Amino acid sequence: MKIPKYWAKGTHEIRDSDGRFRSFTCWRWSDASVEDAREQARARAVEIARKFLYIRLCQRQECFRARLTPKPWRCGIAKPPSRFPYEGSEAEVECRKWETKYQLAASRYTTCKLVKQIGEGRMHPEAELVLSVHDRLSCLGEDRRLA
Repeated sequence: MKIPKYWAKGTHEIRDSDGRFRSFTCWRWSDASVEDAREQARARAVEIARKFLYIRLCQRQECFRARLTPKPWRCGIAKPPSRFPYEGSEAEVECRKWETKYQLAASRYTTCKLVKQIGEGRMHPEAELVLSVHDRLSCLGEDRRLA
């Protein structure tokens, strides 16, 4: 049995949409250093906090959000060099170049695949429209790898 050398706790605090402070804590380990364990723990606490906020958003809006395109790192490319709104024309040009690379890389992947359909298949017309748009944009063929 392997017993890690260093353990550390990481915490991330947020203020939720109700104005309350929330604290998320996670333990992680490392054989390299206590600082490495602490950074891994803090990164995981941040991830947990983001998931909490996403769940709350979905509950409040009585909906969920689905990705229609693969995440960049799942296609083997880096994150975008900047975010919108751009800080200047150079940043926009760099982002457009990145977008071209991303679209090429993403075209080799699909974001989801239908595994199984359960039930009679009847659907509300508005839900059917949303599903058809989703499938057209994100379920791009059985021959593509899932990203």
